Amino acid sequence: FNGDMLTSMESEKQLFEGYLNSAAELLTPAGIPIFATRGNHENRGSFSPSFLDYFPTSTGEVYYTFRQGPAYFVVLDCGEDKPDSDIEYGGLGAYDAYREEEAAWLRETVASEEFRNASARIVLLHIPLGNGTWHGNIHLEELFLPILNDADIDVMLSGHTHRYSFHPANDKVRFPVLVNDNASLLKCDVGDGKITARIYGPEGTVRHSHEFPLK
Repeated sequence: FNGDMLTSMESEKQLFEGYLNSAAELLTPAGIPIFATRGNHENRGSFSPSFLDYFPTSTGEVYYTFRQGPAYFVVLDCGEDKPDSDIEYGGLGAYDAYREEEAAWLRETVASEEFRNASARIVLLHIPLGNGTWHGNIHLEELFLPILNDADIDVMLSGHTHRYSFHPANDKVRFPVLVNDNASLLKCDVGDGKITARIYGPEGTVRHSHEFPLK
């Protein structure tokens, strides 16, 4: 789950009825694990501080890493997309300082032997880099891009815009960014020297397909 699964987190009942019951029904019998990226909307609501109670991580933070076969995943937390001073947060937001702490962790992570020795490096971040003008987008780019641009990232998988888009690597963002919409399924296969990504619509047919050669 790559974020904004709920408009805001208000209760355990809402969390399970919103999507976790369906996820357990579909994924658990197939032995498919659940990993979650927090979107900006999961930062909202009285139940939002409980996020890690339902999606525990190896770091104890909402940003973390995991290895699956040949692929090393870096799961980042975007924080909010508005300034900390926005009236919506009532003076309780401190996302700028939070992202700065996260960036320090990210710098150490991409320098690790486990990351450097992985044959595929995939980053999950709810807010895509290089494609927005809001405060959160800009701050994420200022902090994360200098680190990720030098880390040989194969692809970043994002959401946030609630519509599909694909952004090839360029001079600003030196890795491809694939954004999934809110009504489709993204499947990735890693092997034969490439990542193959297919996006399936609700009818079950492939709507978009991309291949990313491994660096």
